[in-house]
Amino acid sequence: MGEGPQTWHYGLVAQWWAEFNDDFRAHEIPYFRRFVENGQPALDVACGTGRLLLPYLRAGLDVDGCDVSADMIAACREKAEREGLSPTLYVQAMHELDLPRRYRTIYVCGSFGLGSTRERDNEVLRRFRSHLEPGGTLLLDNEVPYADATQWRYWLKDERAALPEAAEPPTRRRRASDGAEYALRSRILELDPLNQRVTLEMHIERWRDGVLDLKEDHRLDDAVKKLKDLGVKKIRTGLSWADSMRPFAMQWFDRQMRALESFDITLTFCFTPEAKGIKPHHTSPPQALEEYAEFCAAMVRRYAR
Repeated sequence: MGEGPQTWHYGLVAQWWAEFNDDFRAHEIPYFRRFVENGQPALDVACGTGRLLLPYLRAGLDVDGCDVSADMIAACREKAEREGLSPTLYVQAMHELDLPRRYRTIYVCGSFGLGSTRERDNEVLRRFRSHLEPGGTLLLDNEVPYADATQWRYWLKDERAALPEAAEPPTRRRRASDGAEYALRSRILELDPLNQRVTLEMHIERWRDGVLDLKEDHRLDDAVKKLKDLGVKKIRTGLSWADSMRPFAMQWFDRQMRALESFDITLTFCFTPEAKGIKPHHTSPPQALEEYAEFCAAMVRRYAR
């Protein structure tokens, strides 16, 4: 069970969560808080960028946080430090939970079973139990696929034949605190009514001054699954020197390489940053060969095994 959950909470999506998700389902904050107040210390599992955790820390409650996404944890820590808070945060998947502390309360809001399997969920519950103090409380909410009325049509066999939904670009943008605009959309790839599982794909874009600055399609996990289903053992993949200059680049590289770690990998290094090429093009030779060599060496040190 060493493979990570198939979720999309990285890169631009993590930035979206940090900017726009604090007010999502605001009623959940007081609901879980009453349990935390009566049972500390508490652990916020899948804490994300701190939607529940930060209000509890502001109130002086003893709460730690963990999340599978290093990007989410980094955003949570940054938001906390801006308020003078110093949370204890861990980057761990639920099914690999192994923390030095035991808790009176463990809660998971909106994330149990997300991108997971039943086998892994059983391991999650065992891990939660081992991290609870005697007499402690475990709080889970679980949203079944038929809770979303927009998906009801796909419970019919004939309607499911139309899946996956068409990949349409997002149309609505939201302005972030730094002036950038984000556009997010999801589409249904698959719905299994017997196993009550729905598979979504996320597409997100970031715009600056009316120009598309960056976009992400979260298709990596789906591609990896298909390669494994086909019995593929060896692959070649690339790490882009140009992409390494982008925000959250190392987190994305880490996620890419984690997703591919079960394969025999041939790694290539490609694409010159425009500002560092002899000509301003990603195929240009670099101005300084030693800068390109250092990028290659850094990637080998980080990912060689």
